[in-house]
Amino acid sequence: MTHSQLLNDAELDVLKEIGSIGAGHAAGALSELIGRPVMLQVPSVHLLGFDDALERLGGADSPTIASVFRVSGEAEGWMFVLFSPETAHALLTLLLGERSKESFKSLEFSAVGEVGNIVLGAYLTAIYNLTKLTLSPSVPNVVFDMVGAVLSAGLAEASAYGDEVLFIDSAFKDIGPGAVQFLFMPHLTTYQTFLDALGAAAK
Repeated sequence: MTHSQLLNDAELDVLKEIGSIGAGHAAGALSELIGRPVMLQVPSVHLLGFDDALERLGGADSPTIASVFRVSGEAEGWMFVLFSPETAHALLTLLLGERSKESFKSLEFSAVGEVGNIVLGAYLTAIYNLTKLTLSPSVPNVVFDMVGAVLSAGLAEASAYGDEVLFIDSAFKDIGPGAVQFLFMPHLTTYQTFLDALGAAAK
C-alpha cells in the first residue's frame, strides 16, 4: 500500500491548513521586507512520485536559485524557497537597487539567503503557534542549480521510505516576472506527527 492510500481527504485537509497558515505568515513577512503587497497562491498538498514532483516544479533541468533548509526537531524534513533567475533578479533589484542580470555575486547570494531565512522563520512560527511542535532549521544553503539537483537531498531521504514525496507547496506572486515557490517536504514518517498535534487521527 502506498502512502497516498494511507492519507484520507480529511488528513490532506489538515496538512493543507498547516500549509495555508504557514504560507500566509511567510507572505506577510516577505511583503514587509520588500515594501509591497505579496499575493499568495492557495497552498496545496500532494503525494507524488519523484518524476511527477520534479515536473510540477518545471522539470528537473529548470534553473533555480534556492535557499535550502534541513528541518529537524519534533518533525523532520526539508524546506525550499525557490526563485527563477528572473524572479531572483526582480527581488534583488527591489532589495539592493539596479544590478547586472549576468551573474549573482556573494552579496546577492547572502540577500537570497536572508529572504529565505525570513520566509522560513515566519512559516515555522506559524506552525508552532498552530501545533506547538518545535522545528529547528539548519543554516540555509543558497544554491544556483537545476531543480533536480536542488531537491536531490530531500528526494534521496524520501527514497528510503518509498517512491513518493509529500509536498506542501505555495507560491508568492507580484514580486517579479514569476513566483517565489515555497516547498515543505516533511518526511513521510513524520506527517502523522502533524496530524496528531492537531487531534487528527490517521486511519
